[in-house]
Amino acid sequence: MTGIFQYQGFGALSEWNGQIASPSAQQAMQAMVADGANSIEIVPRIWTSTASSSTVIADPTKTESDASLIQGIANAHADGLSVVLKPNISTLDGNGSSALAPGDIAAFFSSYKAEIVHLATIAEQSGTEVFAIGNEMSSLSGAQYRSYWTDIISSVRAVYHGELTYAAATDEASKVSFWDQVDTIGVNTYPPLTASTTPTVQDLVHAWTEVPFNPYYAAAFDYKSPIDFLQSLSEQYGKPVLMTEVGYIRTDGRNFPLQRLLSMEFDRQTGARDSIQPLSHRLRLRVQRRAATEGEETRDEGYKAAHGAEILTRLVRNDEPTAEGAFLTRENNHD
Repeated sequence: MTGIFQYQGFGALSEWNGQIASPSAQQAMQAMVADGANSIEIVPRIWTSTASSSTVIADPTKTESDASLIQGIANAHADGLSVVLKPNISTLDGNGSSALAPGDIAAFFSSYKAEIVHLATIAEQSGTEVFAIGNEMSSLSGAQYRSYWTDIISSVRAVYHGELTYAAATDEASKVSFWDQVDTIGVNTYPPLTASTTPTVQDLVHAWTEVPFNPYYAAAFDYKSPIDFLQSLSEQYGKPVLMTEVGYIRTDGRNFPLQRLLSMEFDRQTGARDSIQPLSHRLRLRVQRRAATEGEETRDEGYKAAHGAEILTRLVRNDEPTAEGAFLTRENNHD
């Protein structure tokens, strides 16, 4: 199943300056390649002080320096990985990007644009293949903010000549107002699949082709199945979909077909911490399940590579891929 998509790999969230160029990162990249990846999604952090702040900053300890990013991207390329650079904005007081509510919208977007254009110049300089102009900024991606985004996109295109995307949250994707302006529709794809705590493989595969059981997500997907929803986005805008994130937490009862596999998660003091989940097959899409209680035998029947691959190959129809690629990720969980 290797080679289905142009981009198939793992996401790498940076938590501190220098992380992406560290020896642990290099080791993780090499392990990704050994596990069948051909791409890496590098996620540097930029910040505001609070959700209502109107100034976006590169924190000197939490944001990757230009030198570290350039070196990390060069390391990835040297290992044969193409690179998606996906900046992620958060607040220093602990809120995520979906909570952003700047007091001065124009000032916020001006400040945000400056940071994004700067990162786009790094992407151009380093030969980064895909650049994301934002990630899950659902409170600011609707129609009333379209002019700010078209301005950002125009400014980015002036300095960066690769592929542009935006990474929407699962329930944000249908509301993004500027899909027509980017090259690829990015979706962090985490649809709930079943309420059962003991689903079979076929239950999970089948759920990708059925309207979500969860009423909120059923409405968010316009009462389409996850696969049909992504297909409809692709057809509506005439663009491929890049699953900028996909996967689920390794806990019993989450009932999802893919784990949130951690590609690179590093500890400042000890280096790699859980850096690559052990994978049982040399295929890009493989799924495992950890037992809910320590000592319980792992139940991985139905969580095998072929079934994960089956789910995503349904996004390739008549040799024309709706999905351009997928990046496996995992929540920050160490149990």
